[in-house]
Amino acid sequence: MSKKDIFAILGVKTIKDVKDIFQYKLSPEQDLSDCEVNMIINVCENYQINPNLGMLYLRRDNYNAIYPTLKVDGWYKLVNDHDDCMGFEFFESENKLNMCTNLEGKDVYIFEYIGCKIYRKGREITPLVKEYIEECFNKYNNAYFTHGNRLLRHTSFIQAARVVYNLSGIYDPSEEINFAKDNEKPVEDVSSSDFDVIGDEVVSEDDVIVTDSEAVIEDKVIITEPELLTQDEVIITEPEVLTEDEVIVTESEAVIEDKVITSESEAETGTEDKKVLVDLAIGIPDHEITQINGYLKRGKSMNKLSDCVGFLKTQYTNENYHLFIDDQAKKVA
Repeated sequence: MSKKDIFAILGVKTIKDVKDIFQYKLSPEQDLSDCEVNMIINVCENYQINPNLGMLYLRRDNYNAIYPTLKVDGWYKLVNDHDDCMGFEFFESENKLNMCTNLEGKDVYIFEYIGCKIYRKGREITPLVKEYIEECFNKYNNAYFTHGNRLLRHTSFIQAARVVYNLSGIYDPSEEINFAKDNEKPVEDVSSSDFDVIGDEVVSEDDVIVTDSEAVIEDKVIITEPELLTQDEVIITEPEVLTEDEVIVTESEAVIEDKVITSESEAETGTEDKKVLVDLAIGIPDHEITQINGYLKRGKSMNKLSDCVGFLKTQYTNENYHLFIDDQAKKVA
């Protein structure tokens, strides 16, 4: 198959048109740099991918680097369009594993593994690439509760394609969460925007941080050891000597994971609801908050919110999770 350049792929004549399409289809919320545009052009020309068809999208990590991610339709296109492709077949395990329970309370059984062979012209030996459900199952992906076998089959196909055709520079959808995990940043989701403080989110410059040994930064008040305090710092002893602008740190405060984070903006508003939300969210990873919110919204749309709450509580046995689930269910209702 002869390769087309980016102008022929997109059906445009100028580089400006190319940039406009990339901007609109791949990065509508952030301007693409010239370097990023050139990187996407290289991927599209090398694999003959047309972003207009919706098979390619971008993922950014917390260093703002882009990761061209190909949907499963794109992976099938790459293999089927390859000149040396002679077909492929799947191999399913004889037994299935009970991986979870769906919203209807039914057990979900998925093949223990699914293997894929992609036959390539001129190769005498074709590797059988197996993907095992115990390694691939993601309880935070709703699709595994409804179409688990299909997802496992897609995964085995993608990994077989990489092995047989040495495909690199593109990523598959199941990898996108790892970008954030590898860089210790939770996956962003607009459904979690109700919270000002979630887990280990970055604290703004106006926040007051109290730890054991951190340094004093600008307007922040850090309580350490008395001998380390300067005249500009505040030594806290008895609560009655404190003014309204000072930070009170006592044994009765709720210290979670050796860190207390108090936002000045929260102190000014002083709303009870916000404090409750923050307390319930602390200690719950962002991806689990996103998953819980997604399930509750889905349960609401199916008129099965109470069933959904009960199901989630069977998945999360910690009492803090139960309080958070109940609170979010009230908001969804």
